[in-house]
Amino acid sequence: MRRLEFCSAAPRAIPLLVAQRNHGLDVLRGLAILGVLIANYTEMVSYGVVATEGQLMAMPTADLDAVIDSFVAIFVTDKASATLSFLFGVGFFLFCQRLEETGATVTRIYMQRLGALLALGLAHLFLVWTWDILTVYALAGILLLLTRRMKTWMVLALALSVLAFEQQLFSGHMTTADAAWSVSQADVDYDYPVRRLQAYSQAGDYLALVRYFGQDTFATFLDGSFLSGVVHVTAFMLLGAFIGRIGILMQPSRYRKMFGRGAMLALPLGVFMEVWVYLIANGEIGSGISSGPIINEVFHISVVASTPLMAMGYMCCALYLLQNRVFSPVLQVFVPVGRMALSNYVAQSFFAGFILFGVGPGLGLAGQVGSSFMLMIGLCFFAFQIGVSHVWLRHFSHGPLEWAWRKATYAGQNPRPIDLKPAPMTA
Repeated sequence: MRRLEFCSAAPRAIPLLVAQRNHGLDVLRGLAILGVLIANYTEMVSYGVVATEGQLMAMPTADLDAVIDSFVAIFVTDKASATLSFLFGVGFFLFCQRLEETGATVTRIYMQRLGALLALGLAHLFLVWTWDILTVYALAGILLLLTRRMKTWMVLALALSVLAFEQQLFSGHMTTADAAWSVSQADVDYDYPVRRLQAYSQAGDYLALVRYFGQDTFATFLDGSFLSGVVHVTAFMLLGAFIGRIGILMQPSRYRKMFGRGAMLALPLGVFMEVWVYLIANGEIGSGISSGPIINEVFHISVVASTPLMAMGYMCCALYLLQNRVFSPVLQVFVPVGRMALSNYVAQSFFAGFILFGVGPGLGLAGQVGSSFMLMIGLCFFAFQIGVSHVWLRHFSHGPLEWAWRKATYAGQNPRPIDLKPAPMTA
């Protein structure tokens, strides 16, 4: 396998045209954005986020919410974000490869790209919603850049090593609640921060919400969860960079049988591991961990392997079906959403804020709705995003935030593209 070399200087870089895009990757991004919406919208209204346990139990939809929460936890949570991280790694390789072919300075342009993403992520983190993946991606992208001269097998070995040992690296930190609220007597009342958030929402006090988001973010730094998230995301990015190097995503029709076999192997195994881990973690089938060293080791292997196996299985399944005449038109509906993944992700946060908080025209429903309502309204909003993405890309080459990101990446070298319409999917 060829080692990627990087040139040291270049007068100009050329942005990717629409006709050069791999629409298979855009389908995967669109599906992952749907998964992120489902996971985020249902978890936003879970205990300790914007609702107290008593509020959730008193809702008429409590039983249905519990079923939805379990389903999303097993089949969606972490898998969608892992897929996006993986695709970021693939994009990293393709981006650097294209810069090399144009003779551009890879490090400078890529760091401009990460800097712009970090600025957007910090604004999203503190001003829109405290759960932000863009900041994590920007920081993990720096770590990814350090591996650009590694041989392909070393990238894979590093990714697997990080996945295997990340939990041991961050297992000794304090909880977020202890870190955030140890300064007051409210430590004994874990509903206190939620009620405080709801009070700010009902008062329409946006500045108080911003301060709350800042405190919550600071807590994640103290308890190590933010750093753990960066390391976790880096592992999936490394896997994506590895897959990008060996090139199988660039020719999906050539590897159709392999994708089918991968889905048949990875999905059932990953689901089995995930269900087992979920049942043990929730006390449904006993602790399991204290049953001996072998069971203990198998449990921890399942914890580490279930998410990447399911994410890989989902992607293999989508790429396999993308070559099918019946399913291909259905999946290509997600192409515009994937091309506008950044804009759609941020828009989902704004819409969730509108639903949950009472700032301005916001509905202020925090503590009043459960995961079933958020799932329903979220899916409706995603359908709206599909329509808007299709209409937008009929008139513009990129989404609004994608355009701004490219503008910052190429430091003014990105003129208005002439290629306005998406090209047919390349096999």
